[in-house]
Amino acid sequence: APIEAPDVRVRVEPHGRFNDMDVPANLAGDTTFSVRLTMGSGQDAYNVCNALNDTDVNGQHLQADRIKFSP
Repeated sequence: APIEAPDVRVRVEPHGRFNDMDVPANLAGDTTFSVRLTMGSGQDAYNVCNALNDTDVNGQHLQADRIKFSP
């Protein structure tokens, strides 16, 4: 089953607060896709990536990377 927004939320919330989540609208047939989270702080981003990188969700491998954002 594809990873959906509730799957992401339940895994992220124990590790950090996020302000926004961008999940692709149509994942049918996609084997690789990105979910972008805007975290509440750099520490939250670090905690989430540390906890979730190289884990499996619904049979899909998850890679979590921090991207530095400058407005």
